[in-house]
Amino acid sequence: MTIKTKLYLGFMTIIIMLLLFCVSFFYIFNQQNNSFSKVVTENYERASLAHDIRYITEVTATELREMLLMDSSEITEEQIDAMANYRYEASVILTSLQQLANDETLELVASLTILNDQYRDRIDFIVQNLVNYSNEGMETNSPVVDQDTIRLNNEIRAGLNAGIYDLIQYEEQSMEASLMESNEAFESTVSFFLLLLLSGVVVIAAVTTSITRSINRSIDRVRNVMVKLPDYSFDDLPRIQVTRKDEIGEIAHAYNHMAASLEEMTEKERRLNESLTEDNWVKTNYAEIAETLQGVEDLTLFENLFLENIAPKVNAVYGVFYLREEGNVLRKQAGYADCDEVRGTDVIKIGEGLVGQCAASKKLLQLNNLPANYIRLKSGLGEGEPTSLIILPILFEREVIGVLELAKYECFTPLETKLLEQVSGSIGTSINQILNHLQISDLLSESQMTAEELQSQSEELQQQQEELKSTNEKLQEQYKQSDEKTKELEKIKLDLEEKEPQY
Repeated sequence: MTIKTKLYLGFMTIIIMLLLFCVSFFYIFNQQNNSFSKVVTENYERASLAHDIRYITEVTATELREMLLMDSSEITEEQIDAMANYRYEASVILTSLQQLANDETLELVASLTILNDQYRDRIDFIVQNLVNYSNEGMETNSPVVDQDTIRLNNEIRAGLNAGIYDLIQYEEQSMEASLMESNEAFESTVSFFLLLLLSGVVVIAAVTTSITRSINRSIDRVRNVMVKLPDYSFDDLPRIQVTRKDEIGEIAHAYNHMAASLEEMTEKERRLNESLTEDNWVKTNYAEIAETLQGVEDLTLFENLFLENIAPKVNAVYGVFYLREEGNVLRKQAGYADCDEVRGTDVIKIGEGLVGQCAASKKLLQLNNLPANYIRLKSGLGEGEPTSLIILPILFEREVIGVLELAKYECFTPLETKLLEQVSGSIGTSINQILNHLQISDLLSESQMTAEELQSQSEELQQQQEELKSTNEKLQEQYKQSDEKTKELEKIKLDLEEKEPQY
């Protein structure tokens, strides 16, 4: 028998017993509740209607008293209509009481109806006198209604209130008696139900114990495997050998599926951590390179520092940096581990060779398994041939301004390639800024030289002007002297002319 079948049988037994308990309890309780509700509801309705009649009677008496104390000219149609409505409502309530009355209250309700009719007639009589008095315009100090009429009206009202009070008292006593009988019956029902419940608990406990022991024996077999889980890592969890086809077998299948899911999740987490570590490595190295190159304004220094920093980070043993010049050519500007044996070509046209093709296509080129003697590098201890080559374009605003070429003994890893792509994609801006700075510096130098030449020419012109001024002053002095001599000569001439007649 499977665990599911055992559980079904146990639950069915429990449900049947609970249904028997519930049906028995609710049947008895419903019978008592119906009986109690019928008695209490009718008694409560009659008592409530009696309270309503007493309230309307008191309100009517209060309104009538106010009308008697008022000047007859102040009585309004609304007050008269209100008095009529109050008595009408009282009659309607008494009619409802007659319909709900039982044998014990029928006679009392009939007497209340008679008293209410008499009280209504007396009210109508008094109100009519007040209306007639107001219409005839009699003096306000004369009595409207005699004392006998008022006394008779009060006696009828007192009798009506006394009858209402008796009806209320009777209904309340009846409700109390019904409540006591219902409580006694309820206590008996509860005692019977508790006895049935105790019997059911015993039966349920026996059925539950039997099913639990049967399930525990099967679960222990699975538990022995699960308790050993702390001794294993999440990437290699133990499995439960499934030999049963019942619920325990389903649990074993579920556990095996869970173990497989945990191993898969652990693998995904490991890959995620590796990805985060790789991203962190790329960002850290990128930041270090950017920090090293920050503030460098000399292009040659910038290119050499860039190669000196990027090559060790990707384990490159050889590197060359090409810069684009006018005429669509790339000129070798800097090298890493460069020597005469591997110097290569200093000037490359766009589209020529792998470097030129990289610049033309603006795409990364990577070659593995380079042929023998493609590149040979030497050190103090020996020499070797790199087997992998990577060429990356350096772009600024989608235009190639340079090319980076690196070589190493093993293949470039995807992580190293990612770093190279990120770095080569960002240094184009720095190189362009340096080129602009150099261009501005050249323009400033030219401007400064022009200014110095203009300054020199200005000084020469100033000197010439001073010389001309000095010459002019000398000429003026000579002119002045010549003028004075001329005047002296004229004076001598005059003197001579004056002396000539004496001969």
